[in-house]
Amino acid sequence: METKQKSWWQDFQKGLQYYRTKRLLVWLAGLISLTNFAMAPLIYVYFLIFASEVFMAGVAGYGFLQSSLSVGFVLGATVMSIIGQTSRRRELVLSSIFFIGLSVLLFSLSYDIFFALLFAGLIGFAVPFTNITVST
Repeated sequence: METKQKSWWQDFQKGLQYYRTKRLLVWLAGLISLTNFAMAPLIYVYFLIFASEVFMAGVAGYGFLQSSLSVGFVLGATVMSIIGQTSRRRELVLSSIFFIGLSVLLFSLSYDIFFALLFAGLIGFAVPFTNITVST
């Protein structure tokens, strides 16, 4: 007896149909996409410009900024694993996005590499609260 397998395209279309019926999912996906797409220039361009032009730290400064962000990611993900699932998901996502924006603002105002490292770490710390909450 042979069963007909669905193509990935059919599965994808069925998933999109379900997705469109859930307004909250569409809203969250848009918000998370915007957050992550907005973070790409920050991480790859803004950090490089700040390291070389503002802090005059060159490649080493750029590496430290990237490392600080990564340490923040790991710490944020660790805290999320300790907290676990929460019933206040919407508040967690919105406060995390606010915290990311505030940290980016403070980073952009910093003229000292040490404060910039702190704020880059805080940006990284806040991102897992958004991404993990939405993806689970």
